[in-house]
Amino acid sequence: MTKMADYIAGPIQTTELAKQAFYTVRHNKQLVGVQVVGTLIAIVIGIATLLVVASSIFYIDTILFGGLAGAIGKWVHIIPVAALGYVMLIGGIILVEYLNIMVSYGALAAFTSQKVRLWQCVSIATNRLPCLVRGFSTARPSFRPAKQECRAEFTAPVIAEYDVTNYVDAITRSDQIFRQTWGVGSIAIDVAVVDELAYYMILLRGGILALILNELLGQGGAVVGMIIMVVSLIASAVLFALLDRIITAALYYYAVTGYAPKGFVAADLHAAVTVQPHAHLNEDFTSKGSAP
Repeated sequence: MTKMADYIAGPIQTTELAKQAFYTVRHNKQLVGVQVVGTLIAIVIGIATLLVVASSIFYIDTILFGGLAGAIGKWVHIIPVAALGYVMLIGGIILVEYLNIMVSYGALAAFTSQKVRLWQCVSIATNRLPCLVRGFSTARPSFRPAKQECRAEFTAPVIAEYDVTNYVDAITRSDQIFRQTWGVGSIAIDVAVVDELAYYMILLRGGILALILNELLGQGGAVVGMIIMVVSLIASAVLFALLDRIITAALYYYAVTGYAPKGFVAADLHAAVTVQPHAHLNEDFTSKGSAP
C-alpha cells in the first residue's frame, strides 16, 4: 500500500491542482463574481473603516494627547498611531477571512452540484461576521510547542458550512479534520498556485506590448500598454486567489467526505500536504477516491 508520507507536493502537483480548480471555475462561472464582489466589498469596508478609525484617533489625539505632548513629550503621539495600526491589522485579517468564507461557501455548493448564488455567499459571510469579529478581537497569543500547532487551514470552510458562533471552535474543528486525514505530523498545505514566473511573464509581455504600441502610436500607445499590463496583473491576482481558495475548499471536502470533488483527483489532493517522514497516519489514502 502507498503511504501518504511517500507523497511530497511539488511544482507539478501544484499545477495539477490549479488545473483541477479551474475545472470548477469553468463549470461554475459565478465563482468569479463571488471573488470579484467579495474583493470589492472588502476594499470598500476597509477604506471606510480606515477613514472612520483614523478620524476618531486623530480627534482623540488632538483633544486628549495634545495637551500632554508638551509635558510628556512628542512620543505620546505614537499611542494613537499604534492603535490605528493594530485596528487595521485585525480588520485586514477579518476582511480576508470574510472573503475566504464567501468563496468557500460557493465552492462547497459547486462541489455538491448546487447552483452558486452570489447573494447567498454574501449573506452567509455577512452572517458569520460577528463570529470573526469576536474571535479576532478577543484572540490571545499562544505559545504551544510546534508539534501541537493547530491546523487552521479549514477554518473558513468550517465556518461557511456550519453556523459557528465561536471562532476558536472553528479552529479546533479544522485541526481535527486535518489530523484525521493527514496525521499529527502534518507540516503545511502546499496549495500556492501563484508562481512568480507567471507574474514575470505578464510584466514581460506588457513591457513588450507597451514598446510596440509606443512605436505605433507614440506615448499614448505606451500608456495604453501599461494600463493593459496593470489590468492583466490585477485579473491574474484575482484568478490565482480564487483558485487557491477553491483548492483549500476541495481539500476540506475531500477530508470530510472521503471523496474528491468532481474535476479533482483524490491522489493529488492527498499529496498536496507535506508530511514528516515518520508522521503517524490514521489511514491509507487509497481508501478514498473521486466522487461517484
